[in-house]
Amino acid sequence: AFSYVSPASEKEAVAALKAALAGAPDYVRYVAPTRELWVTEPGAKRIEVFALDKATPPRPTHRAFIEAAGGPESLAIDVKRGRAYTHLWKGATLAIDLRTRSIVGRWRNLCEDSRGIALDEEKGLLFAACSEGRAVVLDAAHDGRVLGDLQSEARGVDIVDYDRTLHHLYLPGGRNGRLAILGVDAGGRLTALGGAASPAGGHCVVSDQSGSAFVC
Repeated sequence: AFSYVSPASEKEAVAALKAALAGAPDYVRYVAPTRELWVTEPGAKRIEVFALDKATPPRPTHRAFIEAAGGPESLAIDVKRGRAYTHLWKGATLAIDLRTRSIVGRWRNLCEDSRGIALDEEKGLLFAACSEGRAVVLDAAHDGRVLGDLQSEARGVDIVDYDRTLHHLYLPGGRNGRLAILGVDAGGRLTALGGAASPAGGHCVVSDQSGSAFVC
C-alpha cells in the first residue's frame, strides 16, 4: 500500500519543516542532548539556536542567540563534557555550556587568524587550526591549556579534520596547494609526518576514518 500526497499538501508539509535564519549561516551542528541545531552566523557575531520538536521529521523553532563578539568561526560539539567550542577570529577559542548556552571558557589558541576546528572527544583534545598553517592542541578537560603546537607546511588553512584511528590531523593549504599531515600522540603533542599536493584553493578536508582524506 502507499499514500498519495497532493502537491499542495506536500508544499505545506515542507514549509512546516522550515525555519527562517536571522543571519547568513556558516557552520551547522546538531546537539543531541538538547535536541537542538546550532548555526553560526559570523556576520551577526553570534550562534543561533533552534529547538527540534519530537515530530517525525522534527520541526525547528528558534530558541536563542549566543553572542560571540569577534567570531564565531567554526563549531564543534563535545557531548561528553557538555560543551561546544568555537573560535574568535583572532587568537582565542570559546567553550560554551550546551544547556545554559553560557560562555564558560575563553582560551588562547595562539592563532594569528583562527580558522578550522576538530575534536578528539574521547581524549579531550581540541584542535585549533590557524590560517597561517599553525596547529595547536588544547586540553578541553583542563581549561584549554596548550598541549601541542606546530607550524605546518600548509598556508591558507581553513576547514580541517582529524582521523581518530590513525591519529592524524589534516590541514589543507588553499594558498600553496599542500595538504599537511600531522601525527598526534596520546598527550596531544604534534609531529609533522609529511604532506601531499592538493588542489590550489582547496579550503577543506574530511577524513573517512579509514585511511583516506578528501580535499574539496
